[in-house]
Amino acid sequence: MFRSLPHCQRLFSKALVYSVVMIVGSSQTTPVGAAVKIYWTSEDGVVRRASVGSPEIEVLASGQTAPSSIKVERCVGHMIWVDPDAFTVTRRETSGFNQQIISSDWAAEFVAIDPVVQQVYWVAGVSGGRGLFRANYDGSNVQHLPVDQQALYRGIAIDTVEGKIYILDIDCTPQNVCNGVIRRTGLAGIGLETVLALEVNSIPHDIVIDPVDRKMYWSEFV
Repeated sequence: MFRSLPHCQRLFSKALVYSVVMIVGSSQTTPVGAAVKIYWTSEDGVVRRASVGSPEIEVLASGQTAPSSIKVERCVGHMIWVDPDAFTVTRRETSGFNQQIISSDWAAEFVAIDPVVQQVYWVAGVSGGRGLFRANYDGSNVQHLPVDQQALYRGIAIDTVEGKIYILDIDCTPQNVCNGVIRRTGLAGIGLETVLALEVNSIPHDIVIDPVDRKMYWSEFV
């Protein structure tokens, strides 16, 4: 999971890791010095958690197909991930109990959460139809938002400060020259605009927004 660098600890190496997220404490009122926990999903169909500096690893969910893009909503104690192979968006308590399928109609590939209104957003690729979707945490009120249905979605993030959805996409010319693009739209999927065009032949993968320092981070395959 981690390279063997000085002062680094190899936490897990039994299966290919699909996604990882770090959470400080369990609520917005967590005191300074509270435990930092890492949640991750892997190719063996398991969702795990560990505290930084601890050798103990907890199994929170197993028997999944290909869980990825995990997000944790610490205020209500939920984690949400997608499973594109199983066509599902899944929610489970961070205690490891009470799993619920939010959606099973599209091959969701990336997920984001809006803790302000307790909604989950996800993007689906080619399999099962492309699009940008949202629903309440309990799976009710599923909506297919009016954004480009031909987009090659590569990531999604919610800016809770400005109320925007950031989307990673890929633009290709008829000559098959492609580059990644970062776009954003309102929470209802209206008002799509281009924020940044990436390098030619770059393939972006996942994006996060830092609401405090007002920065966005993403990875690329070039």
